[in-house]
Order: sequence, then structure tokens, then C-alpha cells
Amino acid sequence: MPHQPILAPHFFALNLPQTVEFYTRLGFTHLPEVNQEYDAAHATLFLGPTIQEARAFILFYAYPSKIVPTATFHRSEWTLKLDDGTGKGIVDTWFAKWVRQGAEPVEAPADKPWGIREAKLKDPNGHTITLYFWPLSAS
Repeated sequence: MPHQPILAPHFFALNLPQTVEFYTRLGFTHLPEVNQEYDAAHATLFLGPTIQEARAFILFYAYPSKIVPTATFHRSEWTLKLDDGTGKGIVDTWFAKWVRQGAEPVEAPADKPWGIREAKLKDPNGHTITLYFWPLSAS
């Protein structure tokens, strides 16, 4: 299979240890850094069975940070496309699981007029997480 690029967004975390703990509860794996000073200010998390098979990465920087000293904290949004072959109910399943793990519900799963099923949550930093299923993407 040809190389498929993977997007790895960078976000700020108001409390990096709490953020790492939250995302590991959601099923992400924390990839510890080699340098302890860097690890205290930065975290790489991935979603997948192994780092080599990961389909999603998120990089968090402590805020404020020595690594990015001139940055301004902004809340962001990221989206996770879900499709396990069972249909749009996967959004409801992940939404319920992530709420049980501490994500703040923003919008319950709902079918949208543009043809997707979507739900929104917030992480401890106020970043919005959108979960969605698009039937046209189903195999």
C-alpha cells in the first residue's frame, strides 16, 4: 500500500499530567519522551494498536511552556472519523464510553442534515472533540 500521511495536531494543555491521564483513559497511548525535561513540557499520544499502526496522533505542550515561550493559549477543535463496519451507532458507543471516562458532553450524537452522525465533547483544556460517522465512507 502506498504511504498515507497522518495528521498530528499540536495543542496546548493547561495541566499536562491531567491531559495525558485523560487521553489515556479514552484509549490513547502516551509515548514517553527520551529527554525528561522535554517530557515535562510535551506529550505525544497516539490511537492505534502500536505506534507503527497508529491512525491518529495528538501532541500536547504544557502551557505556559519553555518549549514555546511566546505562544498564546487558544482552545481548538479536532475531529475523529469513526467506522468499524457496524454503522452510525459507533458514534453513540464512543460518545458514551468517552463521557464515562470524563469527557464533558457538548452535543449528544445526532444525525445531521448533511448526512453524517456527529457528537461533540470537551477535554479538560476546553478543546472540542468531534466524533463522526459518514455513511459514504463505509466500505
